[in-house]
Amino acid sequence: MVTDLRLLRDELGFSLVAYVVMPDHVHLLVVPGEGSGVSRIMQLIKGRFARSWNKAIGSAGSVWQPRFFESVVRTETQLVRWIEYIQCNPVEARLVQAPEDYPYCSAGGSLPTDTRAYLGGVTRSRAEARPSGEVIEP
Repeated sequence: MVTDLRLLRDELGFSLVAYVVMPDHVHLLVVPGEGSGVSRIMQLIKGRFARSWNKAIGSAGSVWQPRFFESVVRTETQLVRWIEYIQCNPVEARLVQAPEDYPYCSAGGSLPTDTRAYLGGVTRSRAEARPSGEVIEP
C-alpha cells in the first residue's frame, strides 16, 4: 500500500500530509493537485492496492469497502488534530506504544510526506493552509 501511495502521489501530483495503513482500514490526509480530485485519488489507491494484494496472495476481488468517507480541513488547528488522530491510530489500536514505532504511518514510516511544505505554503496542490480559527465558507 505504501509503495502504491508513493507512486500515485508522484503520478497525480497530490500532497500527502499524513497517512496510516492499519490492518483493516486506512486514513489519508491529502490535498488534491491540479489533475486529480479526491475521488480519483481514492479510486486509484484502492484499485492498485487491491491488484497488488490479490496478486501477492493468489486471490481476486475487492479488498476495500466500495465507498470512502471524506472531510474538509478548514483550519490549521483542525489540521493538527487530524494529523495527530491519524498518527495515533496504531497506538489506540494497541499495535505499538508510540506512533513513530509503526512502519505504515507518517509518524514512523519511510514514505516522505508534504506536511512541512504544506504548512509552509509551498505545495504542489491547489489548497492552501489557513491560520488557526479562520473558517473558509463554501
